[in-house]
Amino acid sequence: MDDSNRKLRRAMLALTLTISVGGCATTSTLSQPAHERKPVVMSGSRLNIAGLLNEPDLRAKYGVAPPDYPLLDLPFSVFLDIIALGYSVPVALIYGR
Repeated sequence: MDDSNRKLRRAMLALTLTISVGGCATTSTLSQPAHERKPVVMSGSRLNIAGLLNEPDLRAKYGVAPPDYPLLDLPFSVFLDIIALGYSVPVALIYGR
């Protein structure tokens, strides 16, 4: 039973990661071209929070629309934003954002 439980847990983890990365605000904002880059540091989390607060004109500010379900996406974005800090902080320093 332990082996089948491990396989099920791994499959669920893989499915969760696949779903979260597919529509994740972090991957959407960090994949913008450098010359069009808007806020970079913790950008996915910031986009989700702005989407929850119904801030106007998010596409102009972040370069992408918020996810359909920002509250559901928020934990995944926070996790990926923390992992991406090693990339996003130098980019923000270089481009002055």
